[in-house]
Amino acid sequence: MQGESRALEQLFPHLTRAQLLHQRLRISNEQAAGLTTIIERLDEAAIVLDATGRSLIINARATQVLSRGDGLAQVAGQLLAVTPALTEQLRKAIAAAAVSPADRGQRLHLPRRDHRLPLLLDIMPAWRLGIAEPGLRAPRVVIFIKEPNAPLRFEQVALTETFGLTRRESEIVCLLAGGMSVNAIAVHFAIRPGTVRHNLKSAFEKTDVHNQAALVALARSFAS
Repeated sequence: MQGESRALEQLFPHLTRAQLLHQRLRISNEQAAGLTTIIERLDEAAIVLDATGRSLIINARATQVLSRGDGLAQVAGQLLAVTPALTEQLRKAIAAAAVSPADRGQRLHLPRRDHRLPLLLDIMPAWRLGIAEPGLRAPRVVIFIKEPNAPLRFEQVALTETFGLTRRESEIVCLLAGGMSVNAIAVHFAIRPGTVRHNLKSAFEKTDVHNQAALVALARSFAS
């Protein structure tokens, strides 16, 4: 358990304390979770590869990215970028990480269609995770994929449990953090704007913040 927590801290220094706490809560206290379990439970898109560049583990978020084929796709078990040149660059980065004896990695920017911001790939040696997986071919590389401008996904349960919010309060807070106005939220729930503001006032008190901007910033620390 302690080893898994340290690995998560090393891999995701950008995670807030609340998100890291939620990750820890999702790992059993009774038995150690293996590499597959850890990767599948991450909210960030992640792929684990062997030394040949073939995928061993693809979590749900990464599956969504690959299924769109926008910037990154998978064909016959191999990852492909949008051009042969970028695919070759990706393969070289994977090969380098597979044999890296040092604590380093590479970041690649893979362009997407319709002038969307590129995918950001962090490619690093899998040994940095420090987590074993019995029966799995030796994992050599892990890739974390970030999608700029992707819709925020809020860990609503974690937000609710951390601050004792009601379900409706947490729903309103998440919609507000996602960019909806008080009036739009009222229309969404078919309630009055005053009712929305009443729920927000309660959320202010429970989270110990004093304005919408601070509440939005707090809620977004529970987003991925």
